Amino acid sequence: MENTVVATFLYIAAVTVAASGVIIIALRKYMDRVVSYVYGGEHFPFWFWPAYLGLIVIFAYVVYAHFTGPHTWAGWITAAMIGIGMPAQWVAVIFRRDGRQFLANLRGDWTFIWVGLVRIFFGGFLWWLAINA
Repeated sequence: MENTVVATFLYIAAVTVAASGVIIIALRKYMDRVVSYVYGGEHFPFWFWPAYLGLIVIFAYVVYAHFTGPHTWAGWITAAMIGIGMPAQWVAVIFRRDGRQFLANLRGDWTFIWVGLVRIFFGGFLWWLAINA
């Protein structure tokens, strides 16, 4: 039995993550400026917090849909990734200046090629989860 909310979320996330990996690789010459802009300042850009709040709402809805709908092993993995991944990101990057500074200091073509390849791989993993949701 399939949970369509979880599956739809995973398909959209898979395409978005993989496409962003391709974009990162294609625009690797400019990515050092992009990450410096987003993570290097004293504060995040004005659009960051509304976008991040939107992601939290979407993630919360997906977890809610998993727990109130049919349970699949892919749904459990998705709920665990959201439940563990989001707080880990908050601790590592959002609330720690040195975490943001580490990201802001990423440089070099090969760095962003690897980041893009990892995102493409993770997009494939999300697609595989969506097929099994």
